[in-house]
Amino acid sequence: MKRVVLMLLVAVGLFAMPSCKEEAEKDYTKVMEDSLATVLPTWQSVKVNVQNKTYVDVIVGDPGFYSAAPEVRAQKAKELGGLLLRLYKGDNYFEKGNMIITKDPKNTDMAPKDGVSTPIPFGELKK
Repeated sequence: MKRVVLMLLVAVGLFAMPSCKEEAEKDYTKVMEDSLATVLPTWQSVKVNVQNKTYVDVIVGDPGFYSAAPEVRAQKAKELGGLLLRLYKGDNYFEKGNMIITKDPKNTDMAPKDGVSTPIPFGELKK
């Protein structure tokens, strides 16, 4: 009986671990959505794709910002990188990432065909 209870507890713990990670990612995304207006005030949709805590793509649906000059996009990517570093604090090892702007806020693709990609300069921000 003790063995069955122990195995049940281990199984519950194993199933709970991935859901904790998913909840943490949802929390980060929610805080980012709340803070994103400081960087891109006209954003309409956002998707965040973090891979191995070292790479991140932020896909933003913003028809008004879609045609911004490359210098303006680079500045906003830098501001977004600072926001990500503050948000994820010690829970990241970001080395690379991209801010991808799409003019279709209803786009659900992680690599939108009309996406304009701008690198996030994490190396410069961590100095």
